[in-house]
Amino acid sequence: MKWQSLPWEQRHHAMFIGYAPASAPQLVVAVVVEHGGDASSVAAPIAARILQKAFGAAVDFATITASVPPGPRSLPQGPSPDADIPGPAAPPPAHPEAPVTPTPVAGGATGGGRTAPAAAVKR
Repeated sequence: MKWQSLPWEQRHHAMFIGYAPASAPQLVVAVVVEHGGDASSVAAPIAARILQKAFGAAVDFATITASVPPGPRSLPQGPSPDADIPGPAAPPPAHPEAPVTPTPVAGGATGGGRTAPAAAVKR
């Protein structure tokens, strides 16, 4: 299913962020088209028109290319998938200065030797 055939509210937002000129950036442009669908055919042309208005014929957008150094490329070394990564630390106790000791409740509504925290029992 193509994005054009989706109902408006189900379409993705079209977003494009760029800068110009590539060799010495002077201007950054960010375009967001709510429910625009496709960034390359909706948001990017809007960004190109903004940059063309800003720079006129000084920047030839058709010939801008990115240079990639020759040779193999690799991702930065991260932790091994088998690495033992510790989980989050246990949270500290709520009130470490006042430990709670269960105390039997005498004559409670349900009886049966239930206990309640000492802080809840009036002395």
